Amino acid sequence: MCTWQGVYILLCISFLITCGKPEEDGYPPGHMEPLGSHMPPIEIEVRESVPNPVEFYQKYIKPGKPVVMKEAAKVFENYKTWKNDTYLREKYGDWFISVEVGKYEGSVFGNDIEIPFRIFIDYYKEKNIYLITDIVKDNPMRDEVSLLKSMACGGYAELVDSVMLFYSSASTQSALHMDDFENMHCLFDGQKEWVLFDRKIRDKIPRMENYPQYGAMDCRKVDMLKYPIIQELPWHHAFLEPGDCLFVPWGWPHHVKSYGNKRNMAVAIWFGPVERPRTTDCPDNMEDLPSSVPLGRRYIEKISKLRNHLYGYFAEDSDKCSKDRFMQIKMDQLDELEKRNETENEILLSSFDVLDLNKDGFISIEELENIPKDCEMLDKMEIKENIYHEHKVVKKTRKSDEL
Repeated sequence: MCTWQGVYILLCISFLITCGKPEEDGYPPGHMEPLGSHMPPIEIEVRESVPNPVEFYQKYIKPGKPVVMKEAAKVFENYKTWKNDTYLREKYGDWFISVEVGKYEGSVFGNDIEIPFRIFIDYYKEKNIYLITDIVKDNPMRDEVSLLKSMACGGYAELVDSVMLFYSSASTQSALHMDDFENMHCLFDGQKEWVLFDRKIRDKIPRMENYPQYGAMDCRKVDMLKYPIIQELPWHHAFLEPGDCLFVPWGWPHHVKSYGNKRNMAVAIWFGPVERPRTTDCPDNMEDLPSSVPLGRRYIEKISKLRNHLYGYFAEDSDKCSKDRFMQIKMDQLDELEKRNETENEILLSSFDVLDLNKDGFISIEELENIPKDCEMLDKMEIKENIYHEHKVVKKTRKSDEL
């Protein structure tokens, strides 16, 4: 006699035979699954110590190799203070910020709202909002930011472009994207999982038409039929816990997911690219370096900011950028109306001609290093940055209080 348990088992077997895994139905591995499901990952190196500035350059920056430094951020003075929402609210609550609504790359796929920092702190655990912003040089929070020993000397501090703050109740996901800068990403609270691709294969990744720094696919469920090239691309994996720092070389496409118990915070230092570290300001014995140094309100010069941005135009293992490549990258950054604008095209051509100092049809690293400081095209090519301003609380008073 067939019992209900037997029927249930038969139904389960039938379901497995009928449905099976996606690839058994003719779909490729990872189809409509999270990015990285298509093949096992390459685990990123994890080290317990923090390299000195020279070792950092030789082992990781120069070869473009990511690395996780366990518990490195715990030496920062603000590692403890910034874990306290009350402290941040009372000290920096007037900071007026732009907040993303939604937790999947709102700046591209969603909307932003502008609110005081204190309002964000009051509601980020309840509302579907996410803060990703540059702590610009005029922001007093900069006074609490420090650099690891790896960047304590050697000229790294002078190359810092941005100090990015990532702050949420976790469960956020970024789109696949790449940055023009070296990235020292330190986690203060929560957990983060990273999917990264070597920059040597970045040109194989399908890009968004109007946002070429972003991948075209939805990282939450990758359509492998629409983007079959993804199936062939090896990927790297890193997992961060509180106190861990991850160095991500410039140009490495990455997708990040955050986890945690209602609080996730990270601070990332964007800097470089670095041609070579200068050791004239370093002690003879690198062991004498402090575990961290304050960044303060240093800022990168406009010409250095432009130079660092243009390094991203160079193909991997190339020290030159052709006019065709320069124009294509620039055109990819324009909308359809701007692409049809003859004046805009003339500006791009003029920009290339100014940078091509020897007029050989290429921009070289040497030419970038020798951009004239009085170059008239700098203002037109300048990368815009956020402006710091505050939103003071206006308290209503009784007439008697004013007397």
